Amino acid sequence: MRMNTGKTVNTTFSFSNPVLKKALDIRILNVSLQRDDLPRYLGMSLDPGLCLRRHIEEVANSVRERTRILQKLAGTNWGATPQSLRTIYVSFISPVLEYANPVLNLASRTSLEKLDRVQNAALRLVLGATRSPLIAILELAAGGEPLGLRRG
Repeated sequence: MRMNTGKTVNTTFSFSNPVLKKALDIRILNVSLQRDDLPRYLGMSLDPGLCLRRHIEEVANSVRERTRILQKLAGTNWGATPQSLRTIYVSFISPVLEYANPVLNLASRTSLEKLDRVQNAALRLVLGATRSPLIAILELAAGGEPLGLRRG
């Protein structure tokens, strides 16, 4: 197997700052690999402590952008039917939220709440709900289960 040293980077994961600051000279085929403290792997942004804050923020921003598109389609005088909005949510927004769900268990509760908030905003649009309904009711009405259950 041939390694592409131009695309290969090294990174260190640790909760210890002295370990993170230590410079490593890792070589493959006598080529020193570049260090990347915030690498991307299979679409996930990883950080040194594996708390996934950066990745969750990127996902939340992506879902916000997609929710704005959904909002345009959910006009009051015209717009998509509730069934169409639900289909758009399930095929266009939900996969972004669910990608790498098992790995997201490493993230803090407060970080995961960001994902819950953007999901709830999208569900409110799909169901035409106000801010008052309980989130569990929104999730059930939309035919889905809470993100927390799907992460397990």
